[in-house]
Amino acid sequence: MENEIIKELQYDEVVRFIADRHRIDPEVLVKEFLTGQRKSSCALLDNELEILYGLKKEIEKKMAI
Repeated sequence: MENEIIKELQYDEVVRFIADRHRIDPEVLVKEFLTGQRKSSCALLDNELEILYGLKKEIEKKMAI
């Protein structure tokens, strides 16, 4: 299920915008967000984290249906 969440999130327009803003690949951003392990120097703002949590919840709801 986590791989499906990664695929959904990395192609989301907002995630791509956040990744571009931090000059990081969207897939790397999503993986670091989901695992909590930062390998890049990307420090997300609180509102960006809230957006990612919200998107993740929406995808999980969609998959549960």
